[in-house]
Order: sequence, then C-alpha cells, then structure tokens
Amino acid sequence: MNGRESHFEAIVQAGRAMILLDGLDEVREVDSDRVLRQIKEFSQKFSENCFVITCRIAAKEYTYEQFTEVEVADFDDRQIAEFSNNWFRSRNDAVKAKRF
Repeated sequence: MNGRESHFEAIVQAGRAMILLDGLDEVREVDSDRVLRQIKEFSQKFSENCFVITCRIAAKEYTYEQFTEVEVADFDDRQIAEFSNNWFRSRNDAVKAKRF
C-alpha cells in the first residue's frame, strides 16, 4: 500500500471523508445489484463519513434508510441561460455562450 492509499484509509476509518458517488443511474443493469449492495455495505461500515449519491429521478429502485433523499428543482429558462452563459464564460468561450 502506498502513502496515498494509507492516508485515504486513515481518513475513511476516522470518519472524516466525504464520499461522492455520481451517476448511480449510469451503472449497467447487469452490475446494478452488486453496486447497490457494495454501496450499502461500505456506507454502513464507514457510517461516520458523509456520503452523497447522485441519480436521475426514478432511474433506480433503491432505498438506503440512513440517507436523506433530496430532489433538485429544475431550472427555469432564465436560470438555464444564466448558468450556460456563466459556464462558457468561465472557459473563456463567449462564442459558444452566445450560440447556446
């Protein structure tokens, strides 16, 4: 085990990590049960850490009792325009911002 792995393990063991699992809905169907079981086992074993799992609405059937479900509201047209303009401007691409 190298230094990074042992440092990461120490942080997780101490309950000081924030584990971000993005795109649960993108897990292949054939792997879904295994991945969901592993997430549940890991989050129970290291329950002192913070966990965030993202998934499109109703894309997966799962329940984690220790998790709080939160739904992000849709953007309205003004918010979409503002977000996209800011996104392209942050990448110094005013042409794409205007075309978008």
